[in-house]
Amino acid sequence: RLVAAHAWDVIGAMRAGCAAAFVARPGMVIDPLAGPPDVVGADLSAVAASIIAAEA
Repeated sequence: RLVAAHAWDVIGAMRAGCAAAFVARPGMVIDPLAGPPDVVGADLSAVAASIIAAEA
């Protein structure tokens, strides 16, 4: 799984078949044409909590 705050990293991981999580920092967005990542959170703690909850 890739966790990143840069949309191009998340999109690349998804296109390569990896699970991807996006840290949605202010001003950073995912291109709507790329499709949604598996997890989106406002900060690293929120992303980590979502990943842990999904795998429990």
